[in-house]
Amino acid sequence: MKVNANPSALGAAPADNTQVKLAKSGSETALSNTLSTLEPDVYHGSSGNEEPATYERPFNIGESVKQIETVEETMDRIFEASSELYLEGAMYNAAESMTAEYDNFMSDLSKSNPDLAAKDWGFSVDANGEIAVSGQLSDEEAELLTAKLNSNEDLVRYANEVKDNFLKFTALERGPEGQGTSKYWGKYDVTNENFGDIINMRELVEQGRYRDSGNVITGNQLNSYNFVENMGEQLKSNAQVTYAA
Repeated sequence: MKVNANPSALGAAPADNTQVKLAKSGSETALSNTLSTLEPDVYHGSSGNEEPATYERPFNIGESVKQIETVEETMDRIFEASSELYLEGAMYNAAESMTAEYDNFMSDLSKSNPDLAAKDWGFSVDANGEIAVSGQLSDEEAELLTAKLNSNEDLVRYANEVKDNFLKFTALERGPEGQGTSKYWGKYDVTNENFGDIINMRELVEQGRYRDSGNVITGNQLNSYNFVENMGEQLKSNAQVTYAA
C-alpha cells in the first residue's frame, strides 16, 4: 500500500500478545501501518488485564474444549482478511474495475440526459444481485436509471464482486463457524440482504477517487486510502454493530 490509512476509517491497532512473526514483510508492514491508525471509536484499547478478543486466541467449542483453529491459523486468517479488506485486495480491485464502467456510464448519461446525471442519486446491489438505485428521483427516473445500469453487464458484475468480497472477508475476519468477533469492519451486521441499504456504491466511487494527480502516477482511479475511509464512514453511519470484540 502506498499510503497510510486514515484514523477515521476503522479503529486503532489491537494490542494483542500473539503478534504474528513477519514472513511477508512488505505486505505485513503495510497492513500493520494501516491497522495502527484506524478509528479510535472502533477500538478503545485494552487495560492490559483484559482477556484477548475471541479471534486473538484459539477458538473452543463448549465444555469439550475442542480447538477449531490454532493461534497461528487465527493470525494467518486475520492477515488474509485484513489484507483483502484494507489494502489493495480483491474488493479494491473489483471497485477499480467498477469505477471504469461507472465512468463510461456517466459519460453516456451526461450526453443523453444531463439533468438526470447531475442529480443526487446512488446505486448498490440488492439481494438478487441486481443494481438498485436510491435518491431523490421520480418513479420514471428511477426506472430509467435502474434499467440503464443493469444493462451494463460489466458494471453489474464488478459491483457484485465488491459486495461478495466484502461479505466474504468480513466473515473471515470474524472467524470460523460464526463464533468470532471483530474490532474492524467485521463487527458490523452486513448481509446479502441488507448490503444495498448500507453501502452506496456511487458515493464509494466518487469519494474514493484520487483528489490530486495520484491517478496519473498509479494508473488507478481509486485511492485506496480514500476508498477505505469512505467505506468505513458508510458502515459507521448505516450499519448496526453486532459482532464487536
